[in-house]
Amino acid sequence: MSWAHKIIYLLLAYLLPFSVAQAIEFDAQVERVLWRYQEEGKEVTTFNQLPSKADGSGALVKLRLSSERDKDWFFAMSAAFMDSRSPATEAWNNGQINDLSIQQQDVRLDMQYRMLGARFGVWLAKREQTQTRENFVVNGVATAVVGEPIDEVVTSHWAGLSLTSVGGNMGQFETRIDAALALDMKVTNPLFTAPFSKKDGYRTGIHFRWTLPKSEVGVSGLNITLRYEYQEIGGENTMNNGFWPYNRWQMASMGLLYAW
Repeated sequence: MSWAHKIIYLLLAYLLPFSVAQAIEFDAQVERVLWRYQEEGKEVTTFNQLPSKADGSGALVKLRLSSERDKDWFFAMSAAFMDSRSPATEAWNNGQINDLSIQQQDVRLDMQYRMLGARFGVWLAKREQTQTRENFVVNGVATAVVGEPIDEVVTSHWAGLSLTSVGGNMGQFETRIDAALALDMKVTNPLFTAPFSKKDGYRTGIHFRWTLPKSEVGVSGLNITLRYEYQEIGGENTMNNGFWPYNRWQMASMGLLYAW
């Protein structure tokens, strides 16, 4: 069964809880994002990969549909898109620099159960990250690379656990902690003859949401969001296909969310 069919079946499975839900909420969210991407020089065999680092910024838009059943079960579906505002400079330790732009799309399904004053959950997610590199300069000299701009596409699927707590006196505060392992991964790059398929990887994150009291802001459903995410994947050396380095992706963001 393809991943497309699996996603369709999962969506259909989620429609039933939404159809009999006690409450349905729709969220629209916009965030300002700061990100860091690093490739690391860990050796898989004898290949010494050059480390690199890039710091950039961008904007993220997220939509979510959620529901509760019997005040104990919580279900959610969300989709998010992040785009670099402008290319970041990626610097390597061999004197090379280049522009790096990143786009990222996320789809996530959540199921949580309330107990012991918190919500314990499981979730599935798909992430597609496109890294675009161009304008290569080596030791101060502009260097043409065949095929640039070069798009490296990292498609990954994840399964994770979450813990969510809700409380607060001045409005409602929600804190969620996530942790997940990669189920499947595919990396394509036009400079390599075949895609990489490393499956090892993990990601974690912490998310805060503050629902502002209507008495203070004059409207209901307005929220402030803050989050941090960390992801580490990669480290695959294949015969006649080069090396895909260990890489770290970090993202911090702050924004506004409106729920109705």
